[in-house]
Amino acid sequence: MRRKLLGLIGVISAVCLWGILQFGSVSANQVATIGESQIHIFSSGYPGFGPCPGSETYDYVVGNSCPSLPGDQHLGSILVNPNNYPNAIFRFETSFRVFAGRTLCIRLYDATSGTDVVGSEICRTNPDPTKTLPLRVRTGPLTLALGSHEYAVQAKNDNPDPMLGSGSIWDARMIAR
Repeated sequence: MRRKLLGLIGVISAVCLWGILQFGSVSANQVATIGESQIHIFSSGYPGFGPCPGSETYDYVVGNSCPSLPGDQHLGSILVNPNNYPNAIFRFETSFRVFAGRTLCIRLYDATSGTDVVGSEICRTNPDPTKTLPLRVRTGPLTLALGSHEYAVQAKNDNPDPMLGSGSIWDARMIAR
């Protein structure tokens, strides 16, 4: 018990020292808010969601039908207003797997304006013909539209077979830092 307590005190001390070096001083509030906000879009767990099998064009990852039809709901979406995150830099992050020898592309889509978010596309090819490739990827900084917008995840694959896909997505989030 004593060892755990000393370890916890060491962690708190390290965070406070980092804050003092960064900001000149540190308060309890700053210790709690140092870092980033992860704005959860969806989490599927295993085996994950994927683009519609045979879909070589972008479509909603979590939707009512495959492919999406006009008026379909995109079940994995968030409403974000950048004004609620003063001075934040936004990024898109996702954890996914790419099946053997396949390519999977994922992007953040602004459903309010009907456009993809520039710089959010993540495409990965698995060169191994025998194994699945698990990944966690974060984009560079993104510019979000002003005001409240609904953002959803879209994906496409390179497998034209209507029964198979190129991979699956375990989770997706927007990062504000």
